[in-house]
Amino acid sequence: MQFDLLGPWSGAVLAAIVALLAALLPGAIGRSALSGIAAPLGLCVGWIVTLGLPTASPRQLAERLPLLALAALPFGIAAAGAATRPVLLMPIIALGALGTGWWMAGAPLHGPDLARAALTIAAIAACTALAHRVMQASWQPVAAALVLAAALSLSTLAGPQFLLALIAAAAAAAAWIGGATPGHAMRLPLAMALSALLAVPPIARGATTDWLTAAAVPAALLLGPLAAQRLPREAIQLLAALLAALPILLAVAWYAGRLG
Repeated sequence: MQFDLLGPWSGAVLAAIVALLAALLPGAIGRSALSGIAAPLGLCVGWIVTLGLPTASPRQLAERLPLLALAALPFGIAAAGAATRPVLLMPIIALGALGTGWWMAGAPLHGPDLARAALTIAAIAACTALAHRVMQASWQPVAAALVLAAALSLSTLAGPQFLLALIAAAAAAAAWIGGATPGHAMRLPLAMALSALLAVPPIARGATTDWLTAAAVPAALLLGPLAAQRLPREAIQLLAALLAALPILLAVAWYAGRLG
């Protein structure tokens, strides 16, 4: 397939193909281990294809995302290996969450820089830990990524964030269709990647639309399961999660001037 003919959508198509193959193709390490990493692996490939992999210190926020997605994969594998041992699992999750916040805050190394970035690091780390805790089913990352993509499309913030959210949605949807295992290998890397992506608008500009854009994902993850708890099918649950974020999406559109 000539992926270059797809233009900016090549990353999303390749992410879906990689995630689907990883979910369906049994490997020497076992089907469950391979399929568990399907969605974050597809996301990582899609983000790298779209933005490249910087060899120097990234200057733009979006440029930090491919390296983060790549670094998140071993965190997911380690978390999956420590799933039955909380004494090891909790530090891995905490390290992944704090590492996500530290990297997106500019990777500060000195005391004064760390102090100035402490609030940003803590907020992104808390969001990562919350996303990891809440995303218990394979359809939930799909809902989170779709809601984020919708919010970013309504926002006026320039950059590749909307396309990156679509890539995340494509990878998560392909892994879900392929029956990927929704374990720690999926949840932790996706939580790290999505939390980093939703942190870009508030850090980059910090307007009302940017904070509302970031709030749309927690709304889908927290309110969606409450709205869907009595619904029998995952597809209907996914729809309920999307509808749960609709008020915030409308608020994003209003403040961005889309409805005025």
